[in-house]
Order: sequence, then C-alpha cells, then structure tokens
Amino acid sequence: ISTDHNPRYNIISPYWGAVNAVIESMRNVAAVGAIPLALSDCLCFGNPENPSQMWEFVESIRGIKDTCNYMYLKEHQKKPVPIIAGNVSFYNESKSGAIPPSPMISCLGKLKNVDTAISMSLKSKNSTLFLIGERKNELGGSVYYNIFNELGSNLPQPDFEEARNQIYALTDSIDLNLIRSCHDISDGGFAVALFEMSFKNAIGCSVDIKSNLSIKQLLFSETGGFIIEVGSKNENKITTIFKKHNLMVEKIGTTNLSNHISINSKIKINILKAKDCWENGLRNKLK
Repeated sequence: ISTDHNPRYNIISPYWGAVNAVIESMRNVAAVGAIPLALSDCLCFGNPENPSQMWEFVESIRGIKDTCNYMYLKEHQKKPVPIIAGNVSFYNESKSGAIPPSPMISCLGKLKNVDTAISMSLKSKNSTLFLIGERKNELGGSVYYNIFNELGSNLPQPDFEEARNQIYALTDSIDLNLIRSCHDISDGGFAVALFEMSFKNAIGCSVDIKSNLSIKQLLFSETGGFIIEVGSKNENKITTIFKKHNLMVEKIGTTNLSNHISINSKIKINILKAKDCWENGLRNKLK
C-alpha cells in the first residue's frame, strides 16, 4: 500500500498534481512487485464558495478521473483502476489563506507471490543498473527548487500509456525474479533515488547517463521512472521485456564496493556521509 501527494505540484497545476499523485502511488506498489488494484482518496481543499478554489477541486477530480480511466487494471485490460473509498474535506483555511489543493491518493497493490517481492536497497557488487524512463526538464515543484525557495513551472506531465506499460513490464520482470532491487524516481529525482538505494547495504556505484539536459535537470528533475538493479545474466531478458512494451530502458552503470556514488564524473560522494545527512538533516538543523 502507498500514499502520495505533492502540494507544490498542485500549486502549479491541480490537474497535473492529481495525475502525479495517482501514478506515483501506483509506481510505489509496482516497485516492490505488486499490481495496482484499487485506489482510495483523501481530498483536502479550501473554500468551495470561492470560484478559484472550486476550480482547483474540479481540476483535481478531472486529473484523478483521467488517470484512473487510462491506468488500466493489469489483469483486466481496458478496465479502469477503481476508487473504492475516499472523503472530501473543504474549508481548510487559516488567517493566511487556504491550504494548497491536496488530492492525497492511496493505492492498494496485490502480490501474486510474496516471496518474489523486492526492496529498494542495492543487493550486491557487480550488478548492472538500468534507468527506466527518459529524464526531462521537469523541475517544477521539485525538492531541488524548494531548497532555493522557488516553485518553477515545468512539473512532470506523465504519459498515461508509458506509465502503464512501465508498471506492466516491471511487475512482469519482478514475477520472473529478474530484478534484485528497484526504486521509483520521484521526490528529489534520479540522484536522490540512487542514493536511497545505496544506504542500507553501503553499496556504491558508478553511473553515466547520456543526456542533453543540464546536470541539475538530469539529477533532480522528478520525471517519473525507475532505477533497477539486475544481475549480468539477466540483462538481455530485461531489455527484451521492456522493449516489448515500447519502453526506454538504458544501461547506466554498475554497482561496486567503493563506498562512493559517482555520476557522470560530475558527482562523487561518500555514501556514509550522504546517509548521515539523509538520516540526521532535520535533527542537525534544529540543534
């Protein structure tokens, strides 16, 4: 089960914010090997008597509806993923104004076999890393911009067919025990996802991604996708499955025991230092 929502996206576009909340909740359950089966929503908004805030609500509902209609149930093609429960909360305001439009989405996934479930932590050295999904200039609403007190405008705009096929190909591959670990790309972008994969087992990696994007766009754009860890003997099988679904799959590097993550010869950071920031950042800030 997974719950997702990014209020910064919704400030930019309540429609695309809702689309991203639905798809990201589905990506999260798919990343462990579960098939998205049903959704629940918690819709929190301001005063619906205010036309602009009623518009935010309507746009969010439209985004949820459109996404569900095109993110079909894997085992029942052309049938939308159903919303089986939910609630709406209006008049969420303070003296400073209304909250950002907040469509919070939960996804329930089904595992065919719990023994095939995987986690996000890298498992071994000399594994191959693949990137699923092209990186795009979609920094709007990102953690990166938020650090600099900026919002931006180019938020992720997922393609429904691509997102659906990514989930299908990924869950097929996990069912066949072809993937050792997987992490979806969302908050913080590619770089944060890669570091989060390394922390538990202190496994490093060297990665090289070919892209025309600037380094900040490449590393921190929150365009959806996945990073997967695969044994060398399964590389061709993975490539075949994802290409059968007309998906971009790119071999980007290998894991190692260097205790560092290296990306495009632009970044080389010690895993333990990064993990300390990740675990204790707020605590250190409050000292």
